[in-house]
Amino acid sequence: MRRVPRGVWPRCDPWQRDRPLPAERALPHTAGDALKSGELMEQHTCAELPPIPPKRYFAIGEVSDLCAVKPHVLRYWEKEFPSLKPDKRRGNRRYYRLRDVLLVRNIRSMLYDQGLTIDGARRKLSEAKQAPSPANAGEISALARELEEVIDLL
Repeated sequence: MRRVPRGVWPRCDPWQRDRPLPAERALPHTAGDALKSGELMEQHTCAELPPIPPKRYFAIGEVSDLCAVKPHVLRYWEKEFPSLKPDKRRGNRRYYRLRDVLLVRNIRSMLYDQGLTIDGARRKLSEAKQAPSPANAGEISALARELEEVIDLL
């Protein structure tokens, strides 16, 4: 087998085979070179994720791009996290809502950034559902006081 020189990509057309690729499309010589340059290990933090466009529904490919997670991982997470339930329509196609995309980003952050296991992330999500958040606790207590005042007036 003929070895292809570094930076040259074999093309179907034999006359273009030996022409080097532009620098932005040149491939690493070995997998080790790719690991050193960081091309194979794309790490996205939440700050680097693209903004979510204002849409009602997202296809699984769009969610995959928005959250830097492969589609098969999203399908697996649907089985592991009961709160992740995208709408399914024609032909079992998945349509994610904004809340689903935000949940996927939250799950991704817990698993990849914080280093939690799937079971730990599942427990953390269930605890977050049960306990009211501190921001809501203040609003709830204020509403309770207002209701007591209204009851006292009656």
